[in-house]
Amino acid sequence: ERAVLLFDRAIAATADKRPEATSAEATQVEPTGTTRSMKELDHEVLVRPFVRDDVEAVVDLMRQLAVFEGYIDEFRVTSESVITHGYGESAKFNVHVAQIDDGPLVGMAVTYPIHWTFTLAPRLILKELFVVEAAREKGVGERLFQAVTEEARRLGADRIDWTVLATNEPAKRFYRGLGARHDTSWENWGIRIRAPRWADRRALIFDET
Repeated sequence: ERAVLLFDRAIAATADKRPEATSAEATQVEPTGTTRSMKELDHEVLVRPFVRDDVEAVVDLMRQLAVFEGYIDEFRVTSESVITHGYGESAKFNVHVAQIDDGPLVGMAVTYPIHWTFTLAPRLILKELFVVEAAREKGVGERLFQAVTEEARRLGADRIDWTVLATNEPAKRFYRGLGARHDTSWENWGIRIRAPRWADRRALIFDET
């Protein structure tokens, strides 16, 4: 399913989702883009941009998501590919990572921008949002989504788009709670394209399987 969050609603939605905001809870956005959630509970959620030392853990989170969503047999992401495509001025995507109490990574949000749209405003695509099972229901997903919203704001985007696995009802409830809606105007379509080893790599053959 295709989901959408119009950006004029995004800031309010993420703010409303903050767990029991009280005077004892502080949320900080540091110059590096780090978002900290100080809760009255027994843990702290830290969300920040990923760094090179995170790459192996990020790939492991991507692999866990591939298992969960059923495409692990096609999963080809490596640490080298993440470094090649995720760093530098020509980076093709961004990754926000989450920790609890400065422990190991427990979640990630992968995004990439579409810079030109019919509104002439950029659009941010949330490609993946994943939290390990042991860290769910602790505010990690909300904080990751808040970081994505802040990225969209810096980009000047007017909306955030993403897809949800049709059978993933908990994810749908989570996104509805953030103020997102299921966009029923569109269907997901695609076609596999493969380049055979024996042909010129520039020649593409449609694979209907």
